Amino acid sequence: MLNLPADTVLISIRAFYDRERRKWKTFPDMLDILQMEGRAGRLEIKEKGFSYMLPYGMREENLEKEMKKKLQESFKLIYTYRISV
Repeated sequence: MLNLPADTVLISIRAFYDRERRKWKTFPDMLDILQMEGRAGRLEIKEKGFSYMLPYGMREENLEKEMKKKLQESFKLIYTYRISV
């Protein structure tokens, strides 16, 4: 992955529901998807950025729900770590 800003980012996402673990699996991982989205429009470099996701095997509503859940988990981990340090 390159650390370059971009005007537009297209992300192809392959997903399936793991029945054993009862959760969605995505390729790339949710955190990688969020990192890719962050490349679209960088503060002080580009005023606006656009990110388009192309989900295969998962409805858009489920993808949005899983991304929100992953974001909340990530912030909880960071916040907990900073308090304990």
